[in-house]
Amino acid sequence: MTSYKVTDIRQCMNELLVKDTFDFFLLQEATVKTFAVFNIDGHRVDEFYSPEESETIEAEDFLVAYENLRSHIYDVIKGKKTPVGFQIILSLPKRIIRQIIESEELNFDADSVSLVIIFRYVSGELTITTGISFREFIMDKSLESAFDKWVYTFLNATGINVEII
Repeated sequence: MTSYKVTDIRQCMNELLVKDTFDFFLLQEATVKTFAVFNIDGHRVDEFYSPEESETIEAEDFLVAYENLRSHIYDVIKGKKTPVGFQIILSLPKRIIRQIIESEELNFDADSVSLVIIFRYVSGELTITTGISFREFIMDKSLESAFDKWVYTFLNATGINVEII
């Protein structure tokens, strides 16, 4: 797990809420605190989709694609006043987890792990924290290290300037 302080909040928010930079992620959860607290649970409700639509959804990912909720989160955050705070937890789809595992030649099962990045805005500061969750306790930190490296490279490639905390 690595935490970063975002040095240019406006640029990061533009990438997160306006552009499609993070659209390939899945939304686990979003909480935005303005005049009220807005919570979005990103778990997919399969009954909502027609059989045809269901065929296009990656069944192994049980969360909704961030691209489907980004505009809703943006609508809650935008306005004349800055939110009191927010937390957005994005999860990597299994296909990207597999790519990281394969590129680093690691011995992990992508179905037994969850990799997330957490955007947290509190007291005028925006941080990004990586997280990893296994179904079972594992001492091996190689996937965590590979994911931290992947996130740092991804953030730099998108122009999001960060400092390691």
